[in-house]
Amino acid sequence: MGAGEQRVFEIVKIVSRCENYALILIDEIDLLLHGDALNRLLKILNDYAVNKNLQIIFTTHREQVLQLTTIISVRHIYQTPIAPHKTFCFIETKPDAITRLTGEHHRPLRLACEDRVAEAIVEKIATQIGVRRFVEITKFGSAKNCFTLAAALILSGEDLTNALFVLDGDEYETDEKKQAQIGKVLTGTEADSRDKRENVLVAIRQFCPSVIQCPEKSLHDMIISVPKIADLENADVIEAALQIANVDDEHDWVNKIIENLGCSREVGLTRIVSVAARSQGWDEYVSSVREWLMSKAPDVQEQV
Repeated sequence: MGAGEQRVFEIVKIVSRCENYALILIDEIDLLLHGDALNRLLKILNDYAVNKNLQIIFTTHREQVLQLTTIISVRHIYQTPIAPHKTFCFIETKPDAITRLTGEHHRPLRLACEDRVAEAIVEKIATQIGVRRFVEITKFGSAKNCFTLAAALILSGEDLTNALFVLDGDEYETDEKKQAQIGKVLTGTEADSRDKRENVLVAIRQFCPSVIQCPEKSLHDMIISVPKIADLENADVIEAALQIANVDDEHDWVNKIIENLGCSREVGLTRIVSVAARSQGWDEYVSSVREWLMSKAPDVQEQV
């Protein structure tokens, strides 16, 4: 027999011979075992634990045990890498725990918005709340595509619990208008059709401008409301915005600020949104999206 097989027999022998109500500790139970063998061993140990009232505690680095939570109570042990080193025990499997196990970033929150400007706003909201690394952001283009995308996902059986579709707030601003658009892409009289349409409506939110206007104009208005004396570091952004009184295209409320700053579009958008976020109107403007992200924060942030 191989070393892994010998180890399995030794573990099973000890467990089968121990007294009822015993406590058994096993370090690195997955050592020398491939996935299928580990699963079968854990199920056998569970049978012994149930029949003999045993408590079996083991360590492992295999994320596959997360699929066996019906028989295993999983705890994640984490030691901080920076002195003074502390060891924490987390009782829930959050994205950071998955990252530590697999080395791959897990982003369970999915947000879709209209364009790069809206994406920059969403990124800022997520950063302020502290959940940016858990959020995957995509763009769907025209506002109408929002309803088509959400409908397609729910028809394919996708769970929209952790998905949000963000509109700019200058179109389909009322629930009635949204429902009318959803009805065009989610038709049918089946028993669950109404529930599907309701689920799509719940998954759609928007920015909340004080007046119905595009995000570019809202950002411009927020920036020029920030006193330069209170924001010396970004005074050039405020000055660049103050130089713009009229535009031929609504996108130019942002484009011309970036042009005046003389920086790349990515850098310009980041600076523009950062300054807008200092205005008094920011919290109200992003309130709907912020509320959703804050409701999801406890599900993705590890609590010591």
